[in-house]
Amino acid sequence: GNLPKVVPEEEAAVAQLEAAGIDRDEAMASVRWLAAAARRRGGNCWPSLLRDFVERRSKREPVQYIVGTWPFYPLKEELLMRSPVLIPRPETEELVDRMRNAYIGSDGPQNFVDVGSGSGAIAIALLSIFPHAHAVAVDQSLQASTLTSENAERCGVSNRLEVVHSYACEWAKTVSANSFDLLVSNPPYIPSAELPGLQPEVRGHEDAE
Repeated sequence: GNLPKVVPEEEAAVAQLEAAGIDRDEAMASVRWLAAAARRRGGNCWPSLLRDFVERRSKREPVQYIVGTWPFYPLKEELLMRSPVLIPRPETEELVDRMRNAYIGSDGPQNFVDVGSGSGAIAIALLSIFPHAHAVAVDQSLQASTLTSENAERCGVSNRLEVVHSYACEWAKTVSANSFDLLVSNPPYIPSAELPGLQPEVRGHEDAE
């Protein structure tokens, strides 16, 4: 809602994205985000940086990976985004909101585990909502675990989050079943057979595993 409107000189960028198969509304939204990021980082050279960003987007790279950070409810700091770690969806924010509402009137969970942490969005958001909680974030991907650690540090909750690089089933063998009062997870749910039909942004840039 705070993004600037597409100005006339950015129409060429929108047209380039439309030619790459992105519908106009999505192309315009992409250019708004890319232009805002280019202005923040590029100084007087922002038009050149915008052209680089648009070229990447025309190859169907997700905006989140291009700009490198993305807002996530209810965090004050944007989360770092890096391919191939999965990008949080609006449904991920909805899950966090449901967890918040589930604990209205209480102090919230004291110890919880986030299985398949990805960028760390869920664990970090819940730690920001529940200041007395501690958490473990488990992911089989080293890239995801590394990104979770970076985002936890960025958002000031790293002292309450243990990041574990492991398959969940292997990690589970090392802990007691009553160690946690909440298990939360938003795992990938696309069947492998459907991957070829997904958008190029997902198929070509997010972790197929």
